[in-house]
Amino acid sequence: MEKGRRCKGIGLVEIIVSVSILTIIIVGLISTFNYYVGAGTKSTEKIQSTLLAEESLEALRFMRDSGWLNISALTTNTLYYLNFTGTFWEATTTQIIIDGTFEQTFVVDDVYRRDSDDDIVPISSSDAKTLDPETKLITVSILADGATTTEIATYITNLFQN
Repeated sequence: MEKGRRCKGIGLVEIIVSVSILTIIIVGLISTFNYYVGAGTKSTEKIQSTLLAEESLEALRFMRDSGWLNISALTTNTLYYLNFTGTFWEATTTQIIIDGTFEQTFVVDDVYRRDSDDDIVPISSSDAKTLDPETKLITVSILADGATTTEIATYITNLFQN
């Protein structure tokens, strides 16, 4: 008879252990799911910001191709935003937020060339250098929620001498 009593208690212990194991597995799966959803969201944001940065460079090349004055007349070390008017791109100092999340900004800097070999050098270089008015350094930054997500720098040159 005693043997029968032990068997009844073992069933309850098995149920408690099973429920505990299932609970741990479910909590682990939910945590993993949340992690991957967050990572996917960040990845999507990074892809969008990279595409916006590339779009900015293309817009600036379009502005350059429309007339070098569109680039050379911009004040150096000033934060600009790109605005598409429906037919052309323009630089503005008025803040523009894209999709309620992204800021598409750029800064124009002067470019100096070393006198001895015409290589580009920083302004802080001790070498003899000359300002190159036909080349500008453009730094594009894409900010999402106030933090820089993508930054690209390139040189734009007056190819068409216009």
